[in-house]
Amino acid sequence: KIYQVGKKTERFFRKHPIGVFATDHEIIDQISAERASAFARQIMHDFKEGKYERVDVVYNQFINAVSQELVAEQVLPLPLGTLEGMGGNGTTAGSVGGRWTKAEEPFGYILEPTPEEVAKVLIPKFITTNFYRIFLDASASEHGARMTSMHKATDNADELLHSLTLTYNKARQAMITREIMEIVGGAEVFRQ
Repeated sequence: KIYQVGKKTERFFRKHPIGVFATDHEIIDQISAERASAFARQIMHDFKEGKYERVDVVYNQFINAVSQELVAEQVLPLPLGTLEGMGGNGTTAGSVGGRWTKAEEPFGYILEPTPEEVAKVLIPKFITTNFYRIFLDASASEHGARMTSMHKATDNADELLHSLTLTYNKARQAMITREIMEIVGGAEVFRQ
């Protein structure tokens, strides 16, 4: 199933209908954290409901104004290693009664709320922020591609203008030379 975002994808999938179930142009046209958050909440809700086994996003990643890279990225379920290293020293300690036990305290601190409670809040925020980053990347790539294309079009127009100016000047010069030759020829005839 494909959820298309943007007009280019819609044009492509009109010609190649491959399981498109929804389209949204607003998100990419007017990017905001609120729109990305609403989109991410809907995708996460549908994922929890079992509508999807996996959510992948295909987009152009912005590298610089001239270069964009097509990327396919798994968003849900979070790939293993996505949140790796967030636990400080890499230990996976458990909790008892909402607190870390003394033997499990990775930093020598008692942590409240539990890691599970923190994860329930942070993981949706992480996914929402990830969607926002993806939309910003795609938008920046589009603007970069447009800027590059306009720059190339301007360069081509300047080159064409220069070429046409040379052609015009050569034609004008030839016409002037021909007129001078006719005048000189006429003067020669008149002198004889």
